[in-house]
Amino acid sequence: MSFDEVMAQRFDGALQVQSYVSHLQMALYRHGFDRTSSLLALALCRDELHGRLQDELLRAWGGGFMLNGLAGMLCGGVTSLKAAAAHTPIRDGRERLLCVAQTHVAVGAGGEIGLCARRGRPGPSIACGALAAVAVSMATGAPPETVDPDDTEFTWVWRRLARRFSADEKPDLLGLTFAAHDAIVEDTRRLLALVMDTERADYAIATGITVHGPTGREYVWPGALCVVARGELTEADWPA
Repeated sequence: MSFDEVMAQRFDGALQVQSYVSHLQMALYRHGFDRTSSLLALALCRDELHGRLQDELLRAWGGGFMLNGLAGMLCGGVTSLKAAAAHTPIRDGRERLLCVAQTHVAVGAGGEIGLCARRGRPGPSIACGALAAVAVSMATGAPPETVDPDDTEFTWVWRRLARRFSADEKPDLLGLTFAAHDAIVEDTRRLLALVMDTERADYAIATGITVHGPTGREYVWPGALCVVARGELTEADWPA
């Protein structure tokens, strides 16, 4: 199976990175979110491969508050989002926060899930490396009962994702990628509902999966897109 076939079968509707950012700007402008009215809170994987999307988003929004964690999970929790919320601009008497949260995966030219090349390193590499490590850990044992203070984020991500599978399930990297996305959707909605004061603040959430392809091809599969304005939740539409 080729890269294009994997994209068509598993990531239908994916957009090239620049197109994704433009579509996101258009979708949210309708709800009052732009670079002057809102603050971008960005939660991507720390992997340098996610740098291209990060750069495009920061350029479009004129900067942002960094929430990045392993696999794009919101490891910073309530405290990090409270800090972001406290930094939002105020326009027309409203504060506005946009949270873009994405996990990622590589796909090789032959459709190999996780396969990528890294600058200056010989041979193939894996993305997302954190999720690949979770897949190995889940295949060989149960998640730890407590978070390892010397490996806090990884054990938290492992424990968080393990809850989405039965004890006898051994998910592959692609399955874990979509599980990570779904966990990110749940976490962003829950945490922002805890943090944001909707009497004075509106917020938007955009999730997805970044796909790193061969020869620099880079796509985003758009996931959830919602806006909470004056306490009312709207599942926003992506512009055609």
